Amino acid sequence: MGKEEGGYEIVTALYKLNLHCLQCARQVKKPLMRTQGVHSVDYDIKKGEIKVIGKIDGKKIHQQIEKISKRKVEMTIVDKKELVSTTTTLKLHMHCARCEYDLKKTILKLKGVHGVKSDLKSQTLVIEGTVEPPKLVKYIYKKVRKHAEIIVKKPEEKKPAVMKEVDVKFVETTKITDKGEEKKIEVKFKETTNPYFIHYVYAPQLFSDENPNACSIM
Repeated sequence: MGKEEGGYEIVTALYKLNLHCLQCARQVKKPLMRTQGVHSVDYDIKKGEIKVIGKIDGKKIHQQIEKISKRKVEMTIVDKKELVSTTTTLKLHMHCARCEYDLKKTILKLKGVHGVKSDLKSQTLVIEGTVEPPKLVKYIYKKVRKHAEIIVKKPEEKKPAVMKEVDVKFVETTKITDKGEEKKIEVKFKETTNPYFIHYVYAPQLFSDENPNACSIM
């Protein structure tokens, strides 16, 4: 049987054996319910079956049932993924510590509930088990007449990257030297701490009409 990190997978194991009566079935169920990892134990006397659900090692439970009943037992793993343990957070009104205690006790009686954690200050219940959230809400209202709200954690939305606008300015200056006319263009970025300059220096325009010192061909 495969294992998950931190324990066994939740499995449903079916065991066939000869159950004479109700007392016989109860004698097997009682010690199984005290076994670590067992969530629930059901029996069918007519069919001679015992169904165990939980994070268990099916072979160890098989050996335990044979030891308790002192009978030959056949084991069948029904489904390893039949039930998935989930955590449900409910918000509902709790008056006091006594109300909180009674509510937890009532919910733990529901088949498929493995654990209940309460927070009186935040008025929330965290329930672990294989029971679906809507079924929990109906059960609570039926037993204690309290309306519960299912709290669903919203996935964090990734904010799109914001593109910054950069103000680019081109500054052109002209300088006349002995070699001719020199033009220089500076590019300034407003967003940067230290402006980054790009200098363009043009070669002297010896035959340019705009340069008074340029040569001319007669």
